[in-house]
Amino acid sequence: MTRRAAIFAVILALIIGLAAGCVLWSLLSPGSDGISVFQSDSGENGSNTALLCAAMDVLDALNSQDCAALSDWADPEVGVTFTPYSTVDFSTDVTITAKELKKADSETTSYVWGVSLGDGEPMKMTVTEFLSDFLWDADYTACPSFGVDTVLYTGNAQENVTEAYPDCRFVDCYLPGQGDDNLDWSALKLVFLWRDDGWYLRGIIHSQATA
Repeated sequence: MTRRAAIFAVILALIIGLAAGCVLWSLLSPGSDGISVFQSDSGENGSNTALLCAAMDVLDALNSQDCAALSDWADPEVGVTFTPYSTVDFSTDVTITAKELKKADSETTSYVWGVSLGDGEPMKMTVTEFLSDFLWDADYTACPSFGVDTVLYTGNAQENVTEAYPDCRFVDCYLPGQGDDNLDWSALKLVFLWRDDGWYLRGIIHSQATA
């Protein structure tokens, strides 16, 4: 490749990358194609655009059940804590390290993720079973609303994401219910910790109507 061709290739790559970023931001901006983004006044620890991009990548990994891709986002020092019903409790919530997530597809180890609201029985599942059978109970890539450091909807359960993760930021991916009473609403809160080289996934909080 000639020097001129190499320079052209680099410039083209930069243009494509910039265009892709602009397109993503336009899709996530309030009023675009029915998608709304509600943002708090906090802009500390990285831009909201980068935070939303990280959240979209995590949602894509969850949607495709790609634990290896999910592990790339996991906090390398702590891992990812999974909260089944809104209220974070580190004494009972399960934390999976990046290394464990990476090999989760071939692991048969079961964890108790909490107690099922349906029958009151412990939810004992492997990582992949929990992700597919419980956590990803709806297509959150199709959320009409996203809250940046903002809880968009609450039920009876305590919402303590900001208290539990004081050094983190989060994106609330909210799916409203189908009926007028909104009893079948659900949400995923993706909690990120900023490190020197970018955002890392610290927690995933699953929320839904609890009564």
